[in-house]
Amino acid sequence: MSIQRFIDAMISNNYGDTYNDAIIQLNNGRKTGCWIHYCLPIINMHGKKTKEGHIISLSTITKMFAIKDFNEAIEYINNDILRERLLEMLNIIYYKIVKQNIKLETLMGSNTDAMKCKSCITLFYNTFKMTNFSYNILGELYKLLGEDDITISCLKAQIIS
Repeated sequence: MSIQRFIDAMISNNYGDTYNDAIIQLNNGRKTGCWIHYCLPIINMHGKKTKEGHIISLSTITKMFAIKDFNEAIEYINNDILRERLLEMLNIIYYKIVKQNIKLETLMGSNTDAMKCKSCITLFYNTFKMTNFSYNILGELYKLLGEDDITISCLKAQIIS
């Protein structure tokens, strides 16, 4: 699958809300629709184990939009549209958390989507770090929220092998 799947999903409503809907929801202070899978994607962690030993099972839509590997994460941020949209969303998230004191769980509408957001931030913070791109808000969010251990584990397995 091509990264075009993310752009296609963001402009249609075939999988949920559009990118513009997502921006409106974040600006309003709470995610109410279905868009996290393609607007704030995570690395494919299907079948991985949590610290507690639970096996992660991703939904069909999450698997469809999961970043397959580190190379696809680089391809994602090398795409001007996807990079700019990701950074726009992260700017809003940072502003809402830091300036308006909204908890990530509230902003994202659930604990599950807050964890996905943190996983996305971990993925792309580490991807940006390995490329020529630099983005301060992403680093600030990463410091503020901490890293997602499973995402780090997936990235290390791919970078080392």
